[in-house]
Amino acid sequence: MKEALYARVEAFLEEFPFLERYVVKVERFSERPTVQRVDLDLMDRYGWTDVWTRRNRYGEMGSVRFLLIGNDGQELGEAKPHNVVRSKFSLWRPSTWFREDVSGETVYEAIQKLDDPNRVHYVLEINDMWDRRPDFDPDYGLKVTLHKVPSGRSLSDWLAQIQEIAKGELRGELTKVNEV
Repeated sequence: MKEALYARVEAFLEEFPFLERYVVKVERFSERPTVQRVDLDLMDRYGWTDVWTRRNRYGEMGSVRFLLIGNDGQELGEAKPHNVVRSKFSLWRPSTWFREDVSGETVYEAIQKLDDPNRVHYVLEINDMWDRRPDFDPDYGLKVTLHKVPSGRSLSDWLAQIQEIAKGELRGELTKVNEV
């Protein structure tokens, strides 16, 4: 079973060799890497790092990263991660009862910070649950999604087109709702 997964991962890395600097061990993958089109939902997502560890014997940590990559495989930037911090819990200190969120930026905000957003051809999503236990947690391991701008399109043209599609879908839904 793992041999098929490893073969798919190796084929993926062969097709996109620039990803090898982000994915070191094929054995860490928990599912096959995928390629998807860049969409509007992706623009609202943000990376996160879990910088606190549960105080039990199976502490867990992980991260989700969004890297902006050019057509030549060069890294152009990264969405600044959203951190969640939790102090060591103390019943006598109410300030430790809740998590503190440290704001990050969305993929769209990270793209807008670039000098030329149209240089972005890929957004690499790396979901790494590196300290979860495979026998207890099915989310253990590495999941990679390469979000791609369609060939021959610039990022801004593609986003404008899918925004128009979204408007059309909304108009269609409104027409159905307004029908008697």
